[in-house]
Amino acid sequence: MDYILTVAVSISSAVAQVASAFPVVHGHAVAVAIALVALVMILNLRGVRESGVVVAVPTFFFVAMMGLTVGRGSSATSSDAPPALRPAAPRRGAGRGVAFFLVLHAFSSGTTALTGSRPSRTGSRLQGAAQPQRGITLL
Repeated sequence: MDYILTVAVSISSAVAQVASAFPVVHGHAVAVAIALVALVMILNLRGVRESGVVVAVPTFFFVAMMGLTVGRGSSATSSDAPPALRPAAPRRGAGRGVAFFLVLHAFSSGTTALTGSRPSRTGSRLQGAAQPQRGITLL
């Protein structure tokens, strides 16, 4: 049941983000979600090793891009960046307290994409004991 929820949340999030980037997909969101569920099903039927490799590539790409984004933002704020890249002065009022929750929301939305990397071991009870070398190879 946990895996079903993980797939549902991950695919719903992915379709919503793709639809926000490409408005033409918005009208076909259900069809895209069904196609992605079918893709995940086919990957799972092929086996853990093959599906793990397919899932690992976008996961590592996501982590690398997040690291690049954070690194670029940190270097821009710590150096003499052009005025367009400098952070705005904090404003007084109700908006200051909301910033913390916006950061938490951004973090939780970003980590939703990573939930698909965990089930490769959860759904494979027939493999027997854990094999650390297989996990290292997968990652």
